[in-house]
Amino acid sequence: MKLKPIILIVLFIVVLSVIFFIITNNKESDEEVTTEQIVEDFNQLTNIQVRANENVQLEKKENTWKVKEVEREQDDEKVQYFIEAMQYLTGEKTTIDKKLVNLDFPKVTVVFTDNENKMQRVSVGQMDATASKYYVNHMEKDQIYLVDRNAIESIPLKPTSLLDNSIITLKSNELEEVVIDNGTEQIVLNKSSFYTELESLAHISGWYVHKPFHSTYSMSYSQTEQLLNGIEPLQKVEVIEEQSEIGEVDFTITFKSKEKEQTLQIGNPAANQHYYAKLEGNDQIFTLTNESLVPFSYPAFDMIDHFVHIVPLQAIQSLQVESNQVNWTLTGEKTNVDADDKELSSYSFAINGKEMDTEALQESYKHFAGLTFDKQVENFDKEGKDALYTITYSTNADEDTILTFYEYDDTYLAFEKNKNGVDFIVKKAKLAQALESMNKLTK
Repeated sequence: MKLKPIILIVLFIVVLSVIFFIITNNKESDEEVTTEQIVEDFNQLTNIQVRANENVQLEKKENTWKVKEVEREQDDEKVQYFIEAMQYLTGEKTTIDKKLVNLDFPKVTVVFTDNENKMQRVSVGQMDATASKYYVNHMEKDQIYLVDRNAIESIPLKPTSLLDNSIITLKSNELEEVVIDNGTEQIVLNKSSFYTELESLAHISGWYVHKPFHSTYSMSYSQTEQLLNGIEPLQKVEVIEEQSEIGEVDFTITFKSKEKEQTLQIGNPAANQHYYAKLEGNDQIFTLTNESLVPFSYPAFDMIDHFVHIVPLQAIQSLQVESNQVNWTLTGEKTNVDADDKELSSYSFAINGKEMDTEALQESYKHFAGLTFDKQVENFDKEGKDALYTITYSTNADEDTILTFYEYDDTYLAFEKNKNGVDFIVKKAKLAQALESMNKLTK
């Protein structure tokens, strides 16, 4: 029975010890981590110099920071980002040895000078174990700090990092046409098409490929986004003095708006996965990365939606299919004139005069409209070949669209639009399946 009080006393001592340890540990942590402003009296500064492999100098005049000794315009947003990062640079004090974190011989030092030539030098060492902070030494204070990685990596290591390196000044929302001549094919992309407003509902990108194919095809949404978003990343990496470095230009990209046109000319490969390039009408040679050219380097076949001919059901006035095995005509009529043209429920449809249930028709038509081709072909000779299938679309457009299918081989059919010439082939089995989805409604 005497053991019980002893056990209670021991437990009480253990609890007190744990509480004391927690309080002491928190107190020590609070004392160890001290965050403070690193660069003092920032508003009094008149000059900033980054000493790295290349020196970068900025000077403040009339409360505006300007990059010195450069031949191109600076990028004000980049400059402002760097200035604000330095102005609000804070760090946690630490007592680590300089030699242990590469601060004895630093590779990057930022020198801040005020109007009285008072200097503050801030050197950058290595990252900490978490790779989220850098060790930084304020030489005049003889104090080492741990500073957020993002702030340190805003420091420009060469003057071009703060310059306007954009190549194409046109914005993506201004573009009306892009012409790519890659030495193999010329690809013409633009926003114009012969489709009516209702037909265009099926072409969500709003861009079309007009060349190199015989007919116009819708550009895929993903490719359109990649191309339009790829304009801004076209950046000058390095300006080259030697004109001959560009060599022979065999790749051009022309960007057109309603008022302006700019052509990027790409020549010889440069070192480290770059190309030499220039703007047409401008003698300045520069390099840009291979990666920045990727959105403009796809073959035309990869840029398009591979639909044989996709038309929204509500845009169809008549759809006629003719062959030795299949003959039917789908007609559509808007019955609710006050409803939105886009609302399928405001239309009625019939096949060979037989009224269709709209929901059932819509489900079958999805398979028909979603027919895709498989491969691109060139120089297909249709001379002497009879049409195996003819599909005619009538909409509010000025002219009908006629698809004609010919024998290609045992597996494929070749087809053309409006007798303009054959570009692609489609598997026979796919066309048969698409037709069957509609044929069953006629029975």
